Amino acid sequence: MSGAQIMEETAETRKIVKKAERVFGPVAVAISKETLGQSRNNDDFKEKYIARLASITGNRALVENIIKNGV
Repeated sequence: MSGAQIMEETAETRKIVKKAERVFGPVAVAISKETLGQSRNNDDFKEKYIARLASITGNRALVENIIKNGV
């Protein structure tokens, strides 16, 4: 990935990860670091992060609700 720019963690991405971490634990943090490296902006990160967690849990609606409302 020569020349690719890695997205930096922002306040918004930290909030998203904190909400997910309360439910999914350290797995949420590990996935966030991988997802940051593949994202272009906050919206792209959020969509990819939700998709990744949903693929693990098998329940996208649950993940979206946790990210939106917390626990």
